[in-house]
Amino acid sequence: MKIFDIYANKHYQVMNKTVACIGFFDGVHVGHQHLIKQTVELAKQKGLTPACITLSREPLQVLYPERDIKTIMDIEQRLQAIGSYGIQQCYLLHFDQAMANVSAADFIELLKSLCIDTIVAGEDFRFGKQNKGDVLMLEKQMPTKIIPLVELYGQKISSTTIIEALEKGEVEYVSSCMNRYYAIDGFVIHGNKVGSTKLGYPTANIEYNPFIVLPRVGVYIGRVIYEGKTYRAMINIGHNPTINRRDFLSLEAHILDFDQDIYGKRLVVEFSKYLRYEKKFNSKEELIEQLDNDVQSVRDYTYEIRNV
Repeated sequence: MKIFDIYANKHYQVMNKTVACIGFFDGVHVGHQHLIKQTVELAKQKGLTPACITLSREPLQVLYPERDIKTIMDIEQRLQAIGSYGIQQCYLLHFDQAMANVSAADFIELLKSLCIDTIVAGEDFRFGKQNKGDVLMLEKQMPTKIIPLVELYGQKISSTTIIEALEKGEVEYVSSCMNRYYAIDGFVIHGNKVGSTKLGYPTANIEYNPFIVLPRVGVYIGRVIYEGKTYRAMINIGHNPTINRRDFLSLEAHILDFDQDIYGKRLVVEFSKYLRYEKKFNSKEELIEQLDNDVQSVRDYTYEIRNV
């Protein structure tokens, strides 16, 4: 997928015409996927390039830097996911204070300069300074295809509902919303080695992006992807309250049937099912007994999503 960097207060003349979907696409959930598929199909019918228009950053992170605003995906994950559904060209709007101050009318003029044949937008899409522009305004100025929101279990799917579900540990619901397991990637760093030296359960400590949503504290069934291979894993998010409690949240994965030196290597951690909340045990032996049960739950689990 080709990336075109777009900045505020500049106009561009792109040579090839496109059909372009527009949105932030955080999580690239099934609603986004439907929007993207509609874009690819319409572009095919018209003999044009399927494209997307998205932002480099979550607007609230720029407008309210003092808030702890987190996203489901970082920009690399988001663009990779968008491209995997057939989008060939991406207009990446660099969101800063200048872009935040672009009026709705000027934003439309910016879109017109990108040589877009048709815009594909969700019915709730807003744009321009203070979100004053909507799809009704947009379709008066440009050919626009408006796509209704997608529902799951009677509820409209949105990035906000997915974030709320993650904070509750409802990763199975999130998997349904995204058609894939929720995943966090990062590099393996050195920990205190309690898992390997005291418990018999070595873990990979993952240095994760602090702007990405962590699921609820607890133990999860999941998978780890390393160098293209997928492994069953017991995942823990928490403070390690029984032995060497930490003040910060750590992300650790015990990878089953795995014995490799992976310090400094990149892993992808996928969350399949919430097992239990993290708790302080009365003894090391009690903790080990629980970990034995947790690992057996991981071995017995049937993964419903097979594509990585």
